Amino acid sequence: MFDRFNRSWALAKQSWQVMRSQPSLAIFPVISGIATLLVTVSFILPIFFSLQASGAFESGSKLNSHNFPVLYYVVMFCYYLVSYFVVVFFNVGFIHCASKVLNNEPTSVSEGISVALKRFGPILGWSLVAATVGLILRAISERVEIVGKIIVAIVGAGWNVVTYFVVPAVALEGLGPIAAIKESFGTIKKTWGETVIGNVGISLAMGLLTLVPIPMIIVAAFTQSVWVIVGAVGFAILFWLGLAIIGSCLSSIYTTAVFQYARTGQIPNVYTQEQLQMAFMQKPPSKVSGYFRPGR
Repeated sequence: MFDRFNRSWALAKQSWQVMRSQPSLAIFPVISGIATLLVTVSFILPIFFSLQASGAFESGSKLNSHNFPVLYYVVMFCYYLVSYFVVVFFNVGFIHCASKVLNNEPTSVSEGISVALKRFGPILGWSLVAATVGLILRAISERVEIVGKIIVAIVGAGWNVVTYFVVPAVALEGLGPIAAIKESFGTIKKTWGETVIGNVGISLAMGLLTLVPIPMIIVAAFTQSVWVIVGAVGFAILFWLGLAIIGSCLSSIYTTAVFQYARTGQIPNVYTQEQLQMAFMQKPPSKVSGYFRPGR
C-alpha cells in the first residue's frame, strides 16, 4: 500500500515538473471550465424562463422525460454534445502541447488551439458518439430500479475504461471516433490497470492536499469574526479551484506520457523507464473462467 502511494506521489511530482516547465498548460483547463460553465448557463436560463413564462412552476411541472419526453431528450442531447465538444476540444489542445513538452519541443497555447481546430471533424465525431452513449445510459437509468441503475453504472464505467485513450488518439494521431476507440481499447489492453491506478494515485495525492485549508477554516471559526471566516473560506475555495486545475493537468500529462510510450516506446525524460513500464504490467489471470475486470 505504501509502495503504491509513494509511486503515485512520485508520478505526481514528476508530472508537476512537466507542468512547471510549461505553466501555460494550465490555461487549457481554465478556458475549458469557463466555456463549459457558459454552455451550462446558456442551456439552463432559456429553459428556466420558458418554464416560468408557461406557468409550469405554478402547476408543479418540470422539464423531464415524463412531462416533455421529446423536448427533454433533444435538449439533453444538445447539451451533452456541446459540452463534450468543448471539453474534448481543449483536451486535444492540451495533450498536443503536453506531448511536445514531454519531447522537449517548444510549444504554445495557440499551437494547441490550432491543432484542435484541425481536428475539428474527429472531435465532433467523438462528441456525437459520447453524447449518444451518455444519453442512452441516462435514459435507461431513469427507467429502471436500483439494480438496473447499478448495472447501467457498471456499463458506463466499462465504457469509460474502453474509451480512456480516445482523446490522446484524436489529438496525437488525428483518428476518427471508431478508429480512436479501437486504438484506445488496444492501449488499455497493454496498460492493464496501472494506467488508471497512476491517475487515481495522482488524484489521491491531490485529494490529500485538499485538506490543507481545513485547519485554517477551523481556526477562523473559533475567532467568531465574520470577515476572518469569509476570508478563510474564500481562500479555501480558491485553493481548491487551483488544486483541481493542477490535478487535471497532472493526470492528463501522465496519460499523454503513457499513450506516447505505448505508441513509440520513447521515454519522456521526466519519467523513468520503470515508471512507464509499470503501466504495461499484466495482472495474473483470474481463477474464475472468463472473468475480466479492466481497471480505470
